[in-house]
Amino acid sequence: MLKKVGEGELKKIYFGQVVMMVLALFLSAIVSTSVFAEETTTEMGVAYRGHVQNKGNVPQLENSYIDGPTELGTRGEGLRVEGFQFKLTGTVPAGMQIRYNVHIQNKGWLYKLDDPTTWAKNGEFAGTQGESLRIEAIEIILLDADSNASNGYSVLYRGHIQNEGNQPLLDDEWLKDGDPLGTTGSGLRLEAIQVKIIKTDSSPELEAYKALIATVNGLAEKDYTPTTWADLQTAVVNHTVTFEGNTVKEIKAATAAIQRACDKLVKKEAAVVYGTSGIYGPASGTQVINGDVIVKASGVTLQNLEINGDLIISDEAAAKTTEAMTTQALEDGQISTNPVINMGPTAVAQAFVYGCVSMAPRTSIVITSSQLIAYQLSLLGATANAVTVTTAGSSTGAPLEVAIGSNATLTFGGIVGGLTLGTPGSQIALAPGAIVQQLTVLPEAPNCLVATVPSTQIYNLLLQGSNASITGLGLIDYAQILANGAILGSRPGAFAVGPGVTVPPSMPAPPTPTPDPIPEPEQPGAPQVDVVG
Repeated sequence: MLKKVGEGELKKIYFGQVVMMVLALFLSAIVSTSVFAEETTTEMGVAYRGHVQNKGNVPQLENSYIDGPTELGTRGEGLRVEGFQFKLTGTVPAGMQIRYNVHIQNKGWLYKLDDPTTWAKNGEFAGTQGESLRIEAIEIILLDADSNASNGYSVLYRGHIQNEGNQPLLDDEWLKDGDPLGTTGSGLRLEAIQVKIIKTDSSPELEAYKALIATVNGLAEKDYTPTTWADLQTAVVNHTVTFEGNTVKEIKAATAAIQRACDKLVKKEAAVVYGTSGIYGPASGTQVINGDVIVKASGVTLQNLEINGDLIISDEAAAKTTEAMTTQALEDGQISTNPVINMGPTAVAQAFVYGCVSMAPRTSIVITSSQLIAYQLSLLGATANAVTVTTAGSSTGAPLEVAIGSNATLTFGGIVGGLTLGTPGSQIALAPGAIVQQLTVLPEAPNCLVATVPSTQIYNLLLQGSNASITGLGLIDYAQILANGAILGSRPGAFAVGPGVTVPPSMPAPPTPTPDPIPEPEQPGAPQVDVVG
């Protein structure tokens, strides 16, 4: 049943509607202002859409775009891109234009190649639709308000080309500012593209990054635990930025990542010194030492320790105070670790096990704790007894940098990620079953010797020091020989000799191939006899 509304009630309804409309407009203005304010502080970027064979417009929704550097197009489907639209996003400097020219099958370049002011710009379509013609190449450039090439920004792009794959080939390489992407005259389709905008001049973000890197470069490795120091170095390497290669957003992210690693640096505590013989460390559990451990006495056993620093085994102090001490007295000492010693923050027994360490005056063994940096073994003085080092706890092994005297001998067992000899006349041995993924003899280390046995294996051998000898019948998968006078006890599976080598390496001759067996001659058949009827 309809109810009649009086004039007074109608006025109330109308007034309420007006109030609601005004309120809605006010809220809309607030929201619009907020959004506009956010856009004015947004870094300039690029968005794009395209027309792809069998798919039509990508994205399909009209006036929708893909934000760079997301890839537009296809891979492995054999589909051509037929047209493009590009536009700038975010805070765009006044008069800034993105211009683009395309090379089309049967048509050539769509616009004057030497006059970017004639190219499509700011969302205009460049290409064809409904003609089944491929785009073969594209050039993109940024122009300022005076139609000159922008000197504050660069446009970077890369793509996927039929039969050729990525262009440029490496994932971190880009073309920029009018470089041609694709081919002309080869009949190859452009199948996909990525585009991004970067700032090329200095910025507060870049200056903040530079200042942080300067701070990092001023830090001293010796003041921090190896693990946290290695984490910082990894952060710096993984977040390197440049003027040309990174956006402001990427620079901010890199700075934040490096700063987080800086904040996590752990200062080394005062070194723990064991100056008398005995067993140090708890009988069970783990004792954490955030600093160096220095052993200055014989008969020391370390157990159940997590040493976030260097383990320095040295008689340096004793040698300084008693120069007349005989070498024999020093050789009587033994320093060994319990197999459950933990030299890093993760797995038990990850670092090493060694025993029977004999030291001569001013001789030390230094082993850093982090798996991210090389273990360093230093035994530069003379020693009568061999030192056996076994890396453990990792399927890839630890990298080792070795500096030893000509009278010292080290034997390595287990899996060693990398083994580098840097002292002339170094002599090392590989224990049965040992695997070395990379063995390097540096140029400054001539006359080195590495003894192997048949059950050892060297994946990659790099000989840069002259007169190196790899004795024994251990397996060598590949050798690169860049110095004279190398002697190899077994022939590598493959090897290369550098062009500067004048004294060729000596190695066993290749095995003589077994000749194929000579087939036996066929037996003649029985003679045929004519039958006379």
